[in-house]
Amino acid sequence: MARNTLRFAAIGIALAASGAALAKPGGVPVGPPAGIPHGPPPGVGGGAPAAATARIPNVPAVRAPAAATVRVPQGNANGHAARASGGSPGNSADKAATAPGLAQTPKNIQRGASLLKKLNAAHASDRALERASDKSIVGAIADYKEDSKQALADIETYTDKVADGLEVVADAQSAVTDAQGDVTAAQGAVTTAQTELDAAKAAVPLDQAVVDAAQLKLNTANTTLTNANTDLATANTDLTKAQNALAADQAKLAEAELQLDTAKTDLADRSGVELTDDVVEELNDLLDI
Repeated sequence: MARNTLRFAAIGIALAASGAALAKPGGVPVGPPAGIPHGPPPGVGGGAPAAATARIPNVPAVRAPAAATVRVPQGNANGHAARASGGSPGNSADKAATAPGLAQTPKNIQRGASLLKKLNAAHASDRALERASDKSIVGAIADYKEDSKQALADIETYTDKVADGLEVVADAQSAVTDAQGDVTAAQGAVTTAQTELDAAKAAVPLDQAVVDAAQLKLNTANTTLTNANTDLATANTDLTKAQNALAADQAKLAEAELQLDTAKTDLADRSGVELTDDVVEELNDLLDI
């Protein structure tokens, strides 16, 4: 019964639409021919049958089966996508594993970034996690590698220079000590020669040859003392130069050590990872530092 009702309703709608769509042709009279009565036969009421005006029952909406809305597993989706594009699921996964920011990054930098991301996830605060994007970690590690390599090279250079400088200073100090000893000895020789000259001049009878010899000895002692003082001054100058060079190398060494510490501090701040000695050692191994 409901099916017939729906059919009558559809027929009524179609007739109404077709009547509205037909236009009146020019010159063609509208209505039945002359002499043909208009309207339904006597006794037959107008309008659509009662069944046709009955309310069409509400048909419940058809929902898709639950299975149709099940989400396709990610692995299968990737596999199908890879096969559709002519690749393989493995290749697609490899490409997806490499972030755009890491595509042109050296492998050791990528491994370092992965290490820091794992440590970051385990130890860093939420704010640090938000800041530690792939791009920022890669940039931080690249800066750390460059700064650390330069700092370590400078540390090695100036450690050797400081060691050499300490030896030079020690030798210069020894030279000063020796020169000071020579001056002391020369001063003693001058004092002795002066005493002998004074005795020769006071001798009675005066022996001029003895006086002349004593004078020559005093002159020689004075010349030796003068030379000793010159050597002492030179030794002191050399010692000062060695000490200044050593101080400069020590300052450069301290600067390189500070640069290395700063590189670690900057990396820790930018990555949000606590750089313990073990972490630094592992990271440096990955970066070939």
